Amino acid sequence: MQELKTQSLLVDFIYQPDSKNRLGDYLKTHLEQPEWTHFHAAIAFVKRSGVKHIQDSLAKFSKKAAVKITVGIDMGGTSLEGLKALLKCVNAPNQIWIYHNETQSTFHPKVYLFKNDKQAEV
Repeated sequence: MQELKTQSLLVDFIYQPDSKNRLGDYLKTHLEQPEWTHFHAAIAFVKRSGVKHIQDSLAKFSKKAAVKITVGIDMGGTSLEGLKALLKCVNAPNQIWIYHNETQSTFHPKVYLFKNDKQAEV
């Protein structure tokens, strides 16, 4: 019989705007941690007002690690200025994908993944 090894799971929700933890602070802190080798995100909207808080950390991270971000443009929630700021931060071969859902539903995720070969945090 094979033994099943489990790790403890820590769950901490970041809910805006009333959370004690702010999403921008969480992202910036994790982008600056050297152990992460990948950052993937799927986000509904991007605005310049949000990108400005993480742009320096994201630019540094994208020079040493893999970045793939999918951004929604449904409902006019993403601004051109936000997309331009995000594109300036992420260098090739990293990727920014723009997604528009052609059905009546809206692309509306808010998922952020930091990982390396041994661990991950979502």
